[in-house]
Amino acid sequence: MGEQNPPGREFRPLNREQFEAFDSAAQATNDPLTKLTTRTIPYTGLRNGEFCHLRANWLKEKPKLGVTVLSVPQEEKCTGGIGTSDGEKDQSTRERPCYECRNNRQGRWRPSSQYSVRKIPIEEEPVCELLRDWFSKHEEIPILRDAVGRRVKSVADEAGIDRKVTPRDLRETYGMILASKGFSREAIRGRMGLRRGNMLPSTNDISVAYSMKFSDNNSDNNTNSESSAEDKDGN
Repeated sequence: MGEQNPPGREFRPLNREQFEAFDSAAQATNDPLTKLTTRTIPYTGLRNGEFCHLRANWLKEKPKLGVTVLSVPQEEKCTGGIGTSDGEKDQSTRERPCYECRNNRQGRWRPSSQYSVRKIPIEEEPVCELLRDWFSKHEEIPILRDAVGRRVKSVADEAGIDRKVTPRDLRETYGMILASKGFSREAIRGRMGLRRGNMLPSTNDISVAYSMKFSDNNSDNNTNSESSAEDKDGN
């Protein structure tokens, strides 16, 4: 019997054609922070809030394996600051926690559930290079959740994608990329930080559903997603 889907947001990953256009536009942008944002999320599956709190110490080089591993911790000091009207962090208050961490997490950022604490091998070397270069010059990523969404939208517009694209759509696209490489249902859950038995479209095999969606050049067949119950760090 297939997994049951409660009512929720649409399952809206980019299909292959859309993602190729989006990724090309992300690579072409001249803004370093926009490039970092729009290339890291679809190649790591980070939630919006996870990306905003990403630090250099989350990244570990594994020379024997030939990969960089991103480890989402149980908690992280938040220095998000009060923020500004455009959603960028206010550097004058950067030692203060962001609004959500200040009001909901006693000033510390924590992932949305215990399943979100995970290790993510980054298999796209140009993305590893972007992260290494950024953290060689900066201590943090000076961006808040709303600004992440605006940067994703700007790249989607540049790519000519004729629908709204959110950070969560990019995260779901990462799941499709994994499925297209033959990852199992459990492996996809582990990489994306989803609890066992709470996973995405109603189907007997999530990896098949992801692969079919990624190979489909039409974006009309959206299904509801159970992942929204755990994606509490924003779109």
